[in-house]
Amino acid sequence: MFSGLARRSYLVCIGWTTLIISNNVATVGQIFFVASITYILAAPFIGIVIDRYKRRKLIILAQLSIAASMLCMGGLIFYTRDVSVLWLFATVITVSSFRIMYRGAFDGIIRASVDDKDILATLARANFIHLFSTAAGTAAIGFIIQAFSPAHAFVV
Repeated sequence: MFSGLARRSYLVCIGWTTLIISNNVATVGQIFFVASITYILAAPFIGIVIDRYKRRKLIILAQLSIAASMLCMGGLIFYTRDVSVLWLFATVITVSSFRIMYRGAFDGIIRASVDDKDILATLARANFIHLFSTAAGTAAIGFIIQAFSPAHAFVV
């Protein structure tokens, strides 16, 4: 559930903050393009890592790395007046890479823990919860950005 909240929150934070910092809609598109390319290029390599190491530890590493990246970006925005867009690109690459690790390891744990006859129902339930929390994260983070600042949203 928290992963879904964080996922959409991250996308809204990145997009909104990129627009504020760059004042250029094209840069927002470039940020999301880099996120997509990161998924495409990093997934095969991260998949090898997921197959070779304990998935539970990879999930913890991925979540902590995503949280640290978001906290660093929030602190940078909060304490620095002139934030470079390059920091946003670095954050997107980092978060996207660790997001692949999290989802791959999580799916692997579910598949290893559930009987074959129950796998579809279990994945459907997990995906429903994830999508519902993703929608909630979108609404919540938009409110936080509007009421406070993008820095607060990154920290949340």
